[in-house]
Amino acid sequence: MKCLLLSAVAYKIDNMQPPTYAEAVAAEVRAELGRNRKKATDLAKHLNLSPQTALRRLSGESPFYAHELSEIATWLDIELDRLVKPNAGSAA
Repeated sequence: MKCLLLSAVAYKIDNMQPPTYAEAVAAEVRAELGRNRKKATDLAKHLNLSPQTALRRLSGESPFYAHELSEIATWLDIELDRLVKPNAGSAA
């Protein structure tokens, strides 16, 4: 799965396409997971998702549902805006 993720990122870079909103939100979720020392498997368990589905969400391939983002924000003890407004938390 990691090879697939890397090839998707390389494709975006090669074609110089701006990230989609789903990809930008996924990047914020990944950043917050890292700040909280959580893994994709932790997220999958917390949201009751398969690991594959969690990875699709985290890559931006499949968008997060609103209730998932709300649950992630509560779980990580952050404001929902930090996830749904990419770069909103970067000044903090």
